[in-house]
Amino acid sequence: MSYLNKIILIKLGGSELDKPGLLDELGEEILRNRKYTFIIVHGGGKEITKELEKHNIKSKFIDGLRLTSAREINIIDEVITNKINSRIVSFWIKKGVPAIGLSGWKHNLFEVKPKEIKGHQAHFVGEIVSVNTRILLKYLERSWIPVISPISKNSIGFKYNVNADEAAVAIAASLSANKLIFISDVPGVIIKDKLIEKISVTEIDNLIKSGIVKDGMAVKLLSILKSIKSGVEEAIITNWSCPDVISKILRKEKVPLTLISGGVNEYSKST
Repeated sequence: MSYLNKIILIKLGGSELDKPGLLDELGEEILRNRKYTFIIVHGGGKEITKELEKHNIKSKFIDGLRLTSAREINIIDEVITNKINSRIVSFWIKKGVPAIGLSGWKHNLFEVKPKEIKGHQAHFVGEIVSVNTRILLKYLERSWIPVISPISKNSIGFKYNVNADEAAVAIAASLSANKLIFISDVPGVIIKDKLIEKISVTEIDNLIKSGIVKDGMAVKLLSILKSIKSGVEEAIITNWSCPDVISKILRKEKVPLTLISGGVNEYSKST
């Protein structure tokens, strides 16, 4: 894949999508850094929860993953794919960003199987088995910016809710991305009110097993662990702290973040 520029995969958290100016600023960042190849994966957390509440459905989570029934999967798909994905893409196209909306299940980006959580099948929550890189490369080679909804399907066509963090990791690993950047509602991993700037992959299991890191952040770190082991150079968790946060990260300038790699362990040094 040397014919592509360095791949930067950005996972945009659902909680950040409503932040004023974020889509505009991120679009400008993409245009400003066209020497890189960008892929965007997004979630839809808050909007999904609100929409489910309109249908008198209370959201349930286990270990940070949203349990999904047969009724819920269609509601979730409507929110993530038809509303959020379409909104992002149409906004960016008006701004001159060559964005194209892709759906995990409509475009056959992933094959999934039912995911087991603590020994139980989580209804229609999916685990990615494989990534169809051919489809992604087709758009990347034409200089499109894929904006991906993670809802996917299994081998017989049933839709599954795939965690957006896990989808981002699977794509990053399959394409050997240079950087995997998570834009979250927090600036990184915070332990005892302190932002941990660096964490080694060797420390992740201990942080989770000890309960220091849990719920959604634990899911994120476990996903990141897989990506680093699969060839992604480094993963970063940060928030949208300034309009040019992506440029600063790419220039290795100082911004609030947690860097996860196979290198020095900041957490071990500070405890």
